[in-house]
Amino acid sequence: RSFYLEILAENIVDTLLERLELSRANLLYSGGGHAYLLLANTEASRATIREVEAELNAFLQETFDIHLYVAFGFQAFSGHVVMGDELAYQQLYRGVGRMISDKKLSRYSADDLIKLNQAGKKQGRECNTCHRVHKGDGDRCALCDALVEISPALLENYRSDSSKKKFIFVSNQVNDLPLGFGMYLSITDHATLPEGSTGRFYAANKFYSGKDQSHHLWIGDYSDKRTFNQYAEEAKGIKRLSVVRCDVDNLGQAFISGFKGRYNTLSRSATFSRNMTLFFKYHINHILRELNAKATVIYAGGDDVFVVGGWYDMLEFAIKLRQDFLEFSQGKLTLSTGVGLYPAKMPIAVMASQTGDLEEAAKANDKDSISLFTEAYTFKWDDFIERIWNKKLEEIKQFFSIFDKKDKSFGKAFIYQMLTLLRKSFDEVEKRGVYKTISWAQWVYYLSRMEPKEDEYSQVYRIFASKMHQYFQDEQEARELIVALEIYVYTIRG
Repeated sequence: RSFYLEILAENIVDTLLERLELSRANLLYSGGGHAYLLLANTEASRATIREVEAELNAFLQETFDIHLYVAFGFQAFSGHVVMGDELAYQQLYRGVGRMISDKKLSRYSADDLIKLNQAGKKQGRECNTCHRVHKGDGDRCALCDALVEISPALLENYRSDSSKKKFIFVSNQVNDLPLGFGMYLSITDHATLPEGSTGRFYAANKFYSGKDQSHHLWIGDYSDKRTFNQYAEEAKGIKRLSVVRCDVDNLGQAFISGFKGRYNTLSRSATFSRNMTLFFKYHINHILRELNAKATVIYAGGDDVFVVGGWYDMLEFAIKLRQDFLEFSQGKLTLSTGVGLYPAKMPIAVMASQTGDLEEAAKANDKDSISLFTEAYTFKWDDFIERIWNKKLEEIKQFFSIFDKKDKSFGKAFIYQMLTLLRKSFDEVEKRGVYKTISWAQWVYYLSRMEPKEDEYSQVYRIFASKMHQYFQDEQEARELIVALEIYVYTIRG
């Protein structure tokens, strides 16, 4: 579905350029549902923009009712704007943004509203995938059926070697995947237009060339073909899957005013945007392959990522994505990330919504943060990686690698008791306004009572217990310890 929307957006761009008799050299950026183009400031250009916008919205209204809408904004400017006038350059993008925002606030004309209100209640069956009413006899509407049919070909394309060429074909050959403007989407193994047809070919993540080929597209397409149930069943430890959603912090500000003085040019803005797209639509595939992750990219583009997979694989992916992006941007840009933990039967829409809330919680934490499983577990990225993932979690793993084999009393029950006492200390903050009161004495007593009698293990245990005492006495350290213990216990639960 996200792939379909991706091609829908590319078709809009190419149709507009085609009608203006321009090439992709005039495209500054396309991705994440947004596009910037450099066009001639003529009445003919403005008329074409309005014509394409109206035609497209009529198609979207007919096909998707009010669920999809596109707004075009444009702003005239003179040469001095792109010759070092920083304020004017910023106002250029803000002007385009304001026009789009105004259109979104009043999407429909009076005629559109009359048409929508006179449509009445739709008769037919509800699609069990998108929940729109359709007139067919099956459980799915024609569009969802077509998306299901095309999916195997897409996955084949993504996983095939270079000798197997698969092309995304946008043409006037009618099928059940309409893109507007009388064009339809299909997958083919050749890039030659059939006689009597019009259209264009795209190559996904491959540099192919040919007379009829339009452009190559970068697409975040990693998938190991597993189902959600398989992700959960094959996950390390607890049978859960995770959703990772992340977003680049302050990207709009970086785009508008990231370059200063003579460096503030259209070409640099375009290069910056294209490199962001390259990272999130292309490099993301290599990151997942390097980890051999049990995962599927639902969406990746612009500055936004939505990936689902086995819960531990997703934790490793979120960390590597952040570290690689930090290196890619030379420390100038950061990510805010939400990671949700779910059973396989949870609806994907619910997972997306709840993980989106976690992502917002990470942004609210002065950005450059991760919210793990719940908004209460929100940490700065560096703190999570250095203090929880690399330090506390590793200390816990090392301890239990020795004691879990030696003495079964140091198993899950031991961890659960530690977690109970740690959480109790935070309950006391809410009740008494004081951290570490009665639960501290219980904590010390419990860890002392659990000390083994054998000298060879006693010293190792005392070192571990001393660290745990140290962490317990500080609220932040204790919260980090809870997260580290929870991650570890999830890895050993069957």
